[in-house]
Parts: sequence; structure tokens; C-alpha cells
Amino acid sequence: MRHIKVPFPITLHNPHTMKVLRKDDGTPEEVVSFRSFINNLLTNPKWVETYTNLKAASVISTAVNALFDGEELVLPEDAWRMLSEAAMFPKQIIVTPNGPVVVVGFGFHPQVSVQLIPMLDAIFNATLVPDPQEATPPPPPPASLQ
Repeated sequence: MRHIKVPFPITLHNPHTMKVLRKDDGTPEEVVSFRSFINNLLTNPKWVETYTNLKAASVISTAVNALFDGEELVLPEDAWRMLSEAAMFPKQIIVTPNGPVVVVGFGFHPQVSVQLIPMLDAIFNATLVPDPQEATPPPPPPASLQ
């Protein structure tokens, strides 16, 4: 099992002015929670390529949607590996007037995307904690000690 320390939300800033990105109505443009970051990674078309991938996406989605900031996300090793791969090579399906298109990246300008590094570090630095149910019993002592 992998334990990911959930980072607190990140408020994105304009890299040139360092002002908070804002919508046309003046409200903050984007505060990225770990939950929303992971849910964006789940728009990668790789998740629907196989049944195994779809099951992993379901495990990740269920676990991440039950989280609160500052908690730990616990994922099986195979689901964590797939999440790490999606984070390392991000792609998203974006619906355009001409239909869906696969776009490489996190959905933000590259100079804004670097502000997401704490989210990526949390995934890549996940702690491996052995599952006690899968632990193998220790070998028996040598015959001379029995």
C-alpha cells in the first residue's frame, strides 16, 4: 500500500505579476485542491483503455473523494503506480466545438503548471507501507536452535 500525505490547496498566481489568477467577475480563478488535481488526472484517456485501468481509476476516485486536506490517501500499489504514470505523463480529454481532443499537460499554462509541483511531489514521494495481510511469515529457525 502507498500512503500519500495530502497537500493543502494551492492558490494559483500569475507568474509575471504574482497576483492571484482571477475570473472575469473578480473571484479567484483557481484554487487547486489535491482532490481536484487527482480528478483532473483521471481525465487521462489511459484510464479507459482496459478493465484493469478502469478498476484502478475507480479505486483512486473513491479514495480521493473521501479525503480531507492534510490527511493521507492510501492506495494499493498497482493503483498508485498507474496514478504516478498519469502524473508523470499527463493528458486530458477536452471537449471542443469540433469534438473531444486529447491534450498533453495539466490543463494550465506551463508557467502556471509549475505551481502544481507540491501536488506531484506528494504522489511521487508516497510512502510504501507493507500490507500486514500480505506479509510473509518469518522463516523457521535453523534446526540447531529448535
